[in-house]
Amino acid sequence: MCAERVTRFMTVAMIFFVMFLISKGSITVALALLAFMAIMMTIWGAFDFCPSIWMLRKILPSCYCPCPKEENEQD
Repeated sequence: MCAERVTRFMTVAMIFFVMFLISKGSITVALALLAFMAIMMTIWGAFDFCPSIWMLRKILPSCYCPCPKEENEQD
């Protein structure tokens, strides 16, 4: 698993959790979590910076890290 993929799974889990809270009648908590997710996604889209990916990259490798050049590879 890589950091970006884990972040996508975490986003989906939060959406399902919000749906669960709405079905149980906790509308205020669900809307607060949904607003938090919307703010984080807006920051990610506007500035290409996601705090959760930044933290997860300290634990997991990135999906998009450049591979080192092989020794026998010509330029």
